[in-house]
Formats: sequence, C-alpha cells, structure tokens
Amino acid sequence: MKVVIVDDWVSNALLIRGALKPLDIEAEIFTDPVRALSWCCCNDPGLILLDYQIPHMDAAGFLGRFRSDDRMRSVPVIVVTWDDTRATRLRVLAAGATDIVRKPIDRREFIPRVRNLLKLRRASNEFTHKAEFARSPG
Repeated sequence: MKVVIVDDWVSNALLIRGALKPLDIEAEIFTDPVRALSWCCCNDPGLILLDYQIPHMDAAGFLGRFRSDDRMRSVPVIVVTWDDTRATRLRVLAAGATDIVRKPIDRREFIPRVRNLLKLRRASNEFTHKAEFARSPG
C-alpha cells in the first residue's frame, strides 16, 4: 500500500519519507497538489500525508476535492503543519482530515499513527472486498 506525500518543499517531503523508513512502505512524493489528486484518482493510496500550506490550494481545499471522489472517502489523510492553532486543527478536521500532526515530526508519535491508519485502511479494503464478493451472484 502506497503512502502519498504532498508537500511543496521536496526537502520536507524527503524528511517525512525518511521518517517512514521503519515501516518499510513505498511513498510517492508530489509537490503539486493537482498532480497528487490526479494520481490518487487513478491509484489506490493507502494514506495521504498532506502539508497544510501548499501552493494554489491549502489542505482544506485539497481535502474538499479529494473527499468529493467516493473512492477516496475511506483513505486516511494526516495533515502535517507548523500551524498548530485550534482554528487550523478544526478547519482541516472539518474538511475531512483524519488526523493532524505538528512539524517537526516526532517519530515516536508519528510512526504509530501511520501504522494504525494503514492497518485500518487494509481492514476497510478487506471488508469492502468481502462485502462485494457476498453481493455478487453465484
């Protein structure tokens, strides 16, 4: 299951990808949120790690477009931000973020969050697959 990292600074995205190393998962990096949205619509991301402030579209705007696709509603999204104000947290959670973490990332907290959300995503995919199989004739 691939993790998608959306951050306009490649160096930040590489730091986040480095933090994921203990989980031994693949990460796709995008600096352009529109390209990330396009990629996600054609693939099945396991998790999105989304920078709060990205050019031409903030995290809430990205989430609005992302969640409008029925296939993307169950994909967990963690917003990563320097702005840890209550207003920001409420805004991104209301827009559809699953979680929010503060930069710089604390790996001791980040790794279990990512691991847990990926487990939930796998379980959700299995449940959906079994439900579709049960509905099919024959």
